[in-house]
Amino acid sequence: MPWSSAKFFIRAMRITNMSSEDKDAKLAAKRVRDEHLLNEAALLSL
Repeated sequence: MPWSSAKFFIRAMRITNMSSEDKDAKLAAKRVRDEHLLNEAALLSL
């Protein structure tokens, strides 16, 4: 699982929206992780 992409996403979000709460960043990271897992599951099912 490429955690670097999630970290980059959080960093980009914090730079573009400094007023975003840490909770939002954690939710975004979870969303990225979930989407990645869904993509992996889809690839494995092919």
